[in-house]
Amino acid sequence: MCVLPSAPRALGLARRHAPFLAHIEDLAASLREARAGREASGKAARAAQDLATLAIHRRQIGDADGAATALSAAADDLGASLHGRVDGSDEEPTFSTAAQQLIAAETFDAFLRTGTLGARPSSTYTDEEWLGGLIAATHEVGRYAGLAATAGDVRSVEGAAAVVGALHEGLMNFDFRNGSLRRGFDSVKYVERRLEDTLYELKLFPPPPPAAGDASAAEAASAGTAVAPLALVDGAGLDAARAAYATLDAAREEVIKKCREPQKQAKQAIYALQRGDGAAGGRQIEAARKLARLLLAEVKPHPTLRQQAALKGMLEELAEACPAALFQHWLAIPGGAVLLRGDEAPALLGDELSPSEYLGGVCDLVGEIGRFAVRRAADRDAAAVQDALSTAVAVQAALLSLGHAAPRALQKKAEPLRTAVRKMETLLYELSLVERSGRVRAEPVREEPPPPPQPDE
Repeated sequence: MCVLPSAPRALGLARRHAPFLAHIEDLAASLREARAGREASGKAARAAQDLATLAIHRRQIGDADGAATALSAAADDLGASLHGRVDGSDEEPTFSTAAQQLIAAETFDAFLRTGTLGARPSSTYTDEEWLGGLIAATHEVGRYAGLAATAGDVRSVEGAAAVVGALHEGLMNFDFRNGSLRRGFDSVKYVERRLEDTLYELKLFPPPPPAAGDASAAEAASAGTAVAPLALVDGAGLDAARAAYATLDAAREEVIKKCREPQKQAKQAIYALQRGDGAAGGRQIEAARKLARLLLAEVKPHPTLRQQAALKGMLEELAEACPAALFQHWLAIPGGAVLLRGDEAPALLGDELSPSEYLGGVCDLVGEIGRFAVRRAADRDAAAVQDALSTAVAVQAALLSLGHAAPRALQKKAEPLRTAVRKMETLLYELSLVERSGRVRAEPVREEPPPPPQPDE
């Protein structure tokens, strides 16, 4: 027999959580607009990368005119993608990849024209992109040298070995951290070693003299012509990049150390709030805010710090103060409500907190609410558990409304959020069983909400 199921019970989201859901809609609109801009820029950057790869291929097979045409088109496409570039954003790394490929193509072209790696291009590119492009170009130089060695062109192989050796020597002055640049630097020495081995083999087995009338062989033997003395690599550019890299690395180390204290204060604040000690939690949240305010001010001169993998994890941990403040606000509002980004303008919840960090903090808030719900369920306070579930479902609805516009960092928080919602649903089910059994306390033990934090003196 077919049974018509009843409609799901409404959780009353419209009234209590309407401001939060409206805020998420506004945030979603700005995220979708930013995503559309990044997608358009990413399309242009990918086209530039493809053209740069084509330019390298044409240069390797001797089609200098075709390579020049592809290089010009690649530069135009990469320039068209600049408007979507945001310093410190990791949402669209396509530009950096395309920039490095274009720099590699231009550097390889400069080597074939001048016998050097050329001067550093415009300041449009970051130090990391320029260095990455130089390193990629050495592999193309190594490939070219192998083809020249096949033709017996010792002079060109010597020129290739000279520029790769000059770059390797310049890069040895850098103190690279583990990452793509460090791996790239390690690869340069293998290119240099292969060129040295090639030169050794060529000198052991010199090519036979060209046959009479063999113009192509004579031309290949003298392909490398002497050029006016030039710097094989842009030494001044490398020195400037090394100094900037050292400054950035020092700032990175300092920020990592300073991240620890606000993280500790934020975690202690959450523990205090979970114990019902609102006064201590408020003091620790304010301490975390003050420390984070100073830290964020130090990060501003170095926006690329947010792109560093190790540091990005640390900076995201600053949002630990966000769920603490969010949890404090949620406890203070009867029934619970989510603090909006920018409300009351605290430093760690204002505009200095990125949408990704705010939304990550909101997801972490659900975890704290879930712990609160377990404690209230132990006291058989079904109403408090229902309030917690209502907030968790509102957060879940907010993230679902973002769709593809949601920041990538939120992907790892989706499953814990679903788990927290299901756990609270299970708690309510178990409490309903207890209620039907007749073993219910007349008055559930309700905790007093903590007082709001005191303003700065």
